[in-house]
Amino acid sequence: MKKMTVLVSVENGCAAKKVLKLAKHKLGLKKGARVLTKDGRKVIFVSGIIQKTVADATELSKYKNYDMVVIPSFEEGVKAFPKIQDIKIFINNILGFSVFVCAVPPSSNDKQIEDAADNICDIVSANIGL
Repeated sequence: MKKMTVLVSVENGCAAKKVLKLAKHKLGLKKGARVLTKDGRKVIFVSGIIQKTVADATELSKYKNYDMVVIPSFEEGVKAFPKIQDIKIFINNILGFSVFVCAVPPSSNDKQIEDAADNICDIVSANIGL
């Protein structure tokens, strides 16, 4: 399995929290847990939105010991630094992770939140063999 990062592309932090909370619940993680382990593979769910918490994409290298990283990130339309494209290039070329972007629509409703969480669950399940 190639290492993978799932960038959850959102308009705001509230949507990111809802999607990640639901995805973690569906994958069976207990409340407050961030790491899912199966057969020696580790998936971490990062809580902070990346452009707010990481001033420089190189700080993402702290996740290199994980097999999969799920990170909320502001979508392309939001003016933030670093840009999602810079993050994707760094993660792929420097850290060696493949990148999947899970887009959450702006002003998302419950169905769209559910769909995004299901999408994340499918990707995580397929890649770590749940």
